Amino acid sequence: MSSTVGVEAEEAEEAGDDVPERVLRKRHRLVDEAVATAVRRMEADDRQREILRRAAERTAERITEPFGSADGDAVESLFLD
Repeated sequence: MSSTVGVEAEEAEEAGDDVPERVLRKRHRLVDEAVATAVRRMEADDRQREILRRAAERTAERITEPFGSADGDAVESLFLD
């Protein structure tokens, strides 16, 4: 949060005054921006995990193909569990 907004809000609250409307709007906007940034980061993390999961599955499939079904499943479980 912007230090000016934070200081102004704290001073008003300590003095028992109402926090000015513009300060509240700015505070809410800054919180909204912080939440939106956090959501974007979580979504990017989810996408990255999905990419890595698919890559691990493809790698396990390529490695286990020569072993056949029964042995391949056992080897594949080493990579995906």
